[in-house]
Amino acid sequence: MGESLGAERASKLREENPHPFMMSQNLKLALFTAFTNYLKDKAVSHVIVGDVSGYPKAIGSDVDIVVSQDDFERLDKLLLEFARAKGVDLVQVLRHEVSSAYYVISQRALSERTQGERAYLALDMGSDYMRDGQTFIAAERFLAQRREHASGFFVPEPRVGFIYYLLKKVLKGGVDERQWAYIKETYAEDEAGGAEELRGLWSEVLSQKVVSSLASDNLASFQALMGDLEKQLPKKRALLPELKRVVKRVTEPTGLWIAMFGPDGAGKSTIIEALETNLSPAFRHVLRRHLRPHLGKKPKASDNAPVTDPHGEKARGSQTSLLKIAYWWADYTFGYWFQTLPASVRSTLTIFDRYYHDILVDPTRYRYGGPKSLTGFVGAIVPKPALTFILDAEPEVFQARKQEVTFEETARQRTAYQGLSRRLPGAHIIDVDREVSAIAAEVEDIIIAHMVERTRQRLS
Repeated sequence: MGESLGAERASKLREENPHPFMMSQNLKLALFTAFTNYLKDKAVSHVIVGDVSGYPKAIGSDVDIVVSQDDFERLDKLLLEFARAKGVDLVQVLRHEVSSAYYVISQRALSERTQGERAYLALDMGSDYMRDGQTFIAAERFLAQRREHASGFFVPEPRVGFIYYLLKKVLKGGVDERQWAYIKETYAEDEAGGAEELRGLWSEVLSQKVVSSLASDNLASFQALMGDLEKQLPKKRALLPELKRVVKRVTEPTGLWIAMFGPDGAGKSTIIEALETNLSPAFRHVLRRHLRPHLGKKPKASDNAPVTDPHGEKARGSQTSLLKIAYWWADYTFGYWFQTLPASVRSTLTIFDRYYHDILVDPTRYRYGGPKSLTGFVGAIVPKPALTFILDAEPEVFQARKQEVTFEETARQRTAYQGLSRRLPGAHIIDVDREVSAIAAEVEDIIIAHMVERTRQRLS
């Protein structure tokens, strides 16, 4: 999983404030233990593959689990049953291979100390290890000689664990020092078996070069071989099953796009930053947009710069305003089809800080001098976010934070935003006269509840 903006912020937050992170890790461990025990109870033969050297105290970004083909076909039902039985949120299901599915489960900690921090556990589950329709390791091989780990879960025999991890790194095109150490460790457990696995995939000459790199602990030598290792792998694409999977990914996007509204002083930027951090484990990527999709334009830091005098310039004339609305319509419409929707297909959370309908509340801010009926008409036909959040409080609260418009204007905007909530789908009014952590937690829970219901409907 590529590191997103939200994941970077989450990492920084963990360094600055480790105690909530430890609480989250404890809950993540509890989720992991509950799920692996559930698989045992349901007689699902399984192994955890990949680097488990830090388990169970330190669980990485996701847990790779292999099951039989028969059990893989009933995973959706099993996950739904597990979530219902344990009071866990099944947030996400992403099918990235014909024989693999990526599930995200979540639960909120009931702790005042962490403001009820939410933990996420990603489960990358599959049967045969495949890439682009080519089977490299059958599920039966993972399960045949499985061993019980000291912590109670199952892992494959050393030679299979070794070749799986090495193969995965070759297909991804890179290996770092920590990963290299794990490859050496698993190879050392069964050198003869590991060498035989290498010869099953690559030529005798190339296999021997890998063995030499391992024996001499020469990471640079191994890295130099990776191009040749990738080229020698068999390549086959199962077109029909892969086509079905891709069609399903497009017609049922696993990403989400939301919009945040509110008067100046509502704290939109602060809340969005918290959401970028909190929600990053539930998505592949997190993307923020200010007001518009800005199709064809690379996001810049200046796009999110605060507006200090929103009513400081005169409104444009009628003709210029009509051109502006026409341009906005094109940006929102084509931006959705060519930018926002593809991002959702790639499992991206897109957060808009304001959106088109902000012009209905405050046309002066956008120097709009045309008829209100036109902005209302365009607002009815442009694509709309799945969820919208209206940040609300008494006008005195907003004025205490920012005084960029008059008190009377703030009060008028507050009433207008409340009215806007009745025009937008999935709208929620959020009280922002409290701690940011509590606000972000409420918004996060609304988003998670939306995704849980969406997942339930798709799997049912």
